[in-house]
Amino acid sequence: MRLSVLLLLIIIIFQSACDSRTTSSMQLHPIMTITNPSKIKVSDSESTQILFGLDRSKYKRGEEIHSVITNNSSKEIQFGEDFILEKKINKTWMSVQVDNYPFPAIGYSLKPKGSKTSSMLRLDRWIEDGTYRIIKAVSFISELDNSDFYISSNEFEVK
Repeated sequence: MRLSVLLLLIIIIFQSACDSRTTSSMQLHPIMTITNPSKIKVSDSESTQILFGLDRSKYKRGEEIHSVITNNSSKEIQFGEDFILEKKINKTWMSVQVDNYPFPAIGYSLKPKGSKTSSMLRLDRWIEDGTYRIIKAVSFISELDNSDFYISSNEFEVK
């Protein structure tokens, strides 16, 4: 009897967790953005030569954000599809957690002096008006420990 009740309880918990996918919502969390962590074993001049920009500075809901990463350094870099979306609230950047937004597990490499354009995010109905930016983790392939450093896009407005 106890086993049946325990099994039923586990099924109910599992099912309720699966049912959270009904609507997308935006949740804000405090974040400390690291732009050049000290653990990186490259000079600032190398890491600052990785540029990350967006195609526009103003977007409307339903539009898609396109980005360009340019590697002006002398080393090959690697990065993935994942990113952190941040919203500025009272001069503080807060990470935006979006429910049900998966990232493909794809890795890209970019040779020196190369660039890559990609579609980043569709601004669906869940996003609120405000000022945002996108943070991406990048690493130099030549580094033995592949330590990440973070690059930030230009700020953009959603209205």
